[in-house]
Parts: sequence; structure tokens; C-alpha cells
Amino acid sequence: MAARLESLLYRVFRFNPAITLLELRTRLRGQRPYGMLFFFAFIGTFTLILAFLIIEYPRQYHSMGPSQEGSQVLVALFIVQLTLVLLIMPAYGASTIAMERDRKTLELVQTSLLSATDIVSGKLMSVAAFGMILLMANLPVAAWCLMLGGVNLQQLYYGYTYLVVMTIAVTALGLLISALFQRTITAVVVTYGVLIACFAGLPLVGLVLLETIFVASSRQPQLGPGGSTTLVLLLGAVVGAITYMALRGVTRRYRKLNKSLIGIASPAVLAIAAGGVVILGAVGIISSSSSWNWHALLVAHPYVGMFAMVHPEMAEDIISSSGVKSAISPSTAIWLIDSGIGLLMAALLWFLAISAFRWKSRHS
Repeated sequence: MAARLESLLYRVFRFNPAITLLELRTRLRGQRPYGMLFFFAFIGTFTLILAFLIIEYPRQYHSMGPSQEGSQVLVALFIVQLTLVLLIMPAYGASTIAMERDRKTLELVQTSLLSATDIVSGKLMSVAAFGMILLMANLPVAAWCLMLGGVNLQQLYYGYTYLVVMTIAVTALGLLISALFQRTITAVVVTYGVLIACFAGLPLVGLVLLETIFVASSRQPQLGPGGSTTLVLLLGAVVGAITYMALRGVTRRYRKLNKSLIGIASPAVLAIAAGGVVILGAVGIISSSSSWNWHALLVAHPYVGMFAMVHPEMAEDIISSSGVKSAISPSTAIWLIDSGIGLLMAALLWFLAISAFRWKSRHS
């Protein structure tokens, strides 16, 4: 089965999964992975019991109906799992390449026929797959929330798919930093420093800057004719750049497409098209609102987004306060936005990790 999968991946994607299979087998040996599974399941069960007791006792101090109990418990469970992902998975990603440099085993891997894309992608897939296994440990605990009422399968799907996206994104971040630094401890410390800056510092700084700019100008920003379109243009440029780098990385793996006109021009054309679609969509959505509330940008924060996509009331409040008219449900809109941002960041970090690994290999 593994040989067939390896042959299929190489034929279709030109990807050799040898590193993925090797690291998964190595990672699942011993008692440590099963201890981590038990830890995830224990924390999830403890969170479920604690949240249920807080809601149920004493009931006379709150007016929460039975239909809301399952939703509140599920929100608490997903928030705790997101915290575990942000605390544990970056360390696994940051130690993959740097640890091999410490053990002097990376040179053996580089002497094989595996390319830099095979090595980096294989390590990313192995760590992400291990993270998904850890998340599956709490599936029975999350399913128990269905018995409490007020929870449907759509909320479970949104929550777990977003957890998977965040697992891939933070693992790719750790992998990028691991490819740049020589020592494992340095890579781990820098990875957690970047995470703290991104999830705590940047949202606060961004909101303060936006508030200062728009209070000083004594007007609300408008996107459209006569308004500022800088943010939308920047978003389109970022999406276009990520699309071009991802497609160009794919075409380079095929010798016939690498130097042909189609292989060079098609990524650029598709990148321009993707950026244009994002710009037109953003302008159309935001310009349809007469009073855009920039505090709605907080929905891009992982904790706010997770809370909103599994809590329909909060999602509806965020969408209504932003003034945007959405044709789909608020929870679905927030799930699409946050998952899209996470996937774009994961793709960009993956491409940068491959480039950093190549650069480090040439200059080491």
C-alpha cells in the first residue's frame, strides 16, 4: 500500500514521500507519542467536564437554556485545542531540520536523490499528520457535545478543519525558522517569539494605527470611488504573489515546463487573475457597506475566528457590525475567511522554507 501511494505521488506531483513515511514511523515509535495522545485526550476531557460543571452549577445564577449548553462547551473545547496546537506544534516544526543539523545527519539526507522540496515537504507533512492524529484524540469528546443540544455537525466540521489549517500553518512557520537557524533551541525560541508577536502584538498595533489614522482624519474609511483602496490592493498583491510562487514551484519540477513559455507565463497570468478576483471581491463586499467597522478585522485573529465560527450568535454580531451583506451564513463566511488566510499563510511559509533550505545548504 505504501509503495503504491509513493508511486502515485511521484507520478502525479513529482513528490517523493520517503521522508514523510520515514519520519512518521520514527515519530510513532516509543512511548512519547502515545503519552502526547493521552495528554490531549485528558485535557479535552477535563475541559469538557469543567465547562459543563461551570454551566450547570449553580443553574439559578444564569438563564442559559439547555440548547445553549452544548454550544458553550464546544467553544471551550475548541479554544483549548487551539491553544494546545499553538503551544505544541511549533516546537515540532522548529526542531525538524535544526535537530538534524545538531546531530550531523542532515548531510546524509542531502546526499540522497531527494530534492529540497521533497525534504521540506516531507517533514511538513509528517509533523502535520502527527498533529492531526493528536486532534483526533478529542473527537469523541467533541461528539459528546452533540448530546447536550445546540450543536450540529457543521460546527464540528468548521472547528476541526480550522484546527487542521492552523496546525499546518504553525508547523510551516516552525519549519521555515528551523531551516534558517543552526541550533534547535534557537529555532524553537525564535518560533515562539514570532507567534507571540503575530497573535498578540500585531493585532493591537494594527488597531491602534487604524484608530489613530481615522480619528485624525475625522472620517470613516471608504473603499471605492474617491476612497482609499490601499488595503485592498495590498491584499490582492499578496494573494497574487503567493499564487505565483506556488505555481512556479510546481512548474519547476517538470523539466519540459521549467524553461517553456507556458511554464513561465501561466503562473504569472494565473497570479494576476487571482489577485484581480480578490481585489474585485473585496471592493464589492466592502463598498456595499455604508459604514465599514474596521474592528471587524479582529475576526482574522485565530481565537476570535474560532469563537465566532462555532458560535452563530457572535458570528452574526460581527458580520452585522461590519455592515457587510453576506449571501451565506455568518459562521460560514468567517470560516471561509479565516481558513483562507491560514492556507495562504501556510503556502507562503512552505515556499519560503524550501527557499531557505536551499540557500542554507549552498552557504553552509
